[in-house]
Amino acid sequence: MKINNVDEQILKRSILINKKKNFFRRIFSPIRPGSLRGSMISLASINFDTMCLSFPLAISNAGLIPGTLIFLFLAFCSLYTMNLVLKTGEKTKIFNYREMVAKILGRKCEILYNINNIINILGSIITYIIIFSQFFEEIMLNLFDVEISRGQTAIQMALCMILIQIPLSSLRNISKLQYASIVGSVALIFALIVMFFEMFYYYKLGVDSGRSIEYFKSIDLKYLDTFSLFVFAHSSHNGLFLVLNDLKDPSHKRFKAVINRGFILQDAIFFSIAYCGVFSLIENVPTIFLSRPSLQNFDPHDYLVTFLKIMFFFSLQCMCSLDYNIVRESLEKMIFKDKEITKIKNFIVVISVYISCNLIAFFFRNIIDVISIISGLSLTFICYVFPILCYNITNELPRYHYSNILRIIVMIIIWILGIMSTIKSAYQNISGY
Repeated sequence: MKINNVDEQILKRSILINKKKNFFRRIFSPIRPGSLRGSMISLASINFDTMCLSFPLAISNAGLIPGTLIFLFLAFCSLYTMNLVLKTGEKTKIFNYREMVAKILGRKCEILYNINNIINILGSIITYIIIFSQFFEEIMLNLFDVEISRGQTAIQMALCMILIQIPLSSLRNISKLQYASIVGSVALIFALIVMFFEMFYYYKLGVDSGRSIEYFKSIDLKYLDTFSLFVFAHSSHNGLFLVLNDLKDPSHKRFKAVINRGFILQDAIFFSIAYCGVFSLIENVPTIFLSRPSLQNFDPHDYLVTFLKIMFFFSLQCMCSLDYNIVRESLEKMIFKDKEITKIKNFIVVISVYISCNLIAFFFRNIIDVISIISGLSLTFICYVFPILCYNITNELPRYHYSNILRIIVMIIIWILGIMSTIKSAYQNISGY
């Protein structure tokens, strides 16, 4: 059948309209659990918490260009090892990270994995406690002009532990607390918007004061802090299969799409936070960016930032309980041999965990030191050592193939830098006391 020019134009226009409808349907239709977009956002949001607000400091410590290069290097390495975990899972038909490590590397490495996982989660709980205690002090000062002493901070930490953390973590079903992570993610996005629009005021003040962006800084131990923070930023490996197992219509192509798109979304937000912070303050960037002093433009106080601190204060309390649930599951696997912990044992573990974490948080007032320690001790294993070893053992290449050797070299370099950052932070805190 012959198609004239008019019919051909109508057909092309119809195809174009349908493509636009499909595009807008994919972008703006409701996000459902197990969908491609839902899984992508779930994977990206694993690392969305207040530690992202330390990324401006990470860039500032090394200088704009070296800090950016460290960020990009670790982002590439993390994305690569996540794909190695996926390939190993598809080859061995094991879609559980812990079981994969146990099956391929043996029982001892499984125990090491569980220990590293516990260190990682306990470290996260400690950083949450430090952050919301710091935010509490700043909220009281900004809203009520009350300065909180160290003794009063200890009382606040004890009350939060007794009234919120222990009761919530003692619950067997804490699924409803997942909404706390949503509140935390919303607060983080809101913080990014506030940082972006306020950046122009802060940048002008910095330029008028004669300050300028430092593109390079001399190499010193602060580079290790930058390294540790960005290792911590790219540590979604534990939750990878939890997200992919919920994906509808699973296939290798859809798995890859979730990993790559989720990673791009995550790093776009991380990069924006880091650069908004650097261009805002230029110098003297605080550990947690929201703790910056308010400008006269927002006199007497920046109430938007204060509202953000209140959101984070309550969401982090619930995040502690969510993270404790992961610790409990690891203890069940490692100590209780997959047997469910009784209520009495669970309560004893809850009290022990929170007393320990609050004591450490009271004396370790710098979250960078805590992140450096847990990044070096645990995340280098979880995100680099285990994925590379599992893949090298299961792939069909000769053991001494150049690609296997190159992966081992990169793994050793990252592990050594992690150990150096751990030693450096531990020494600084011990010598400080």
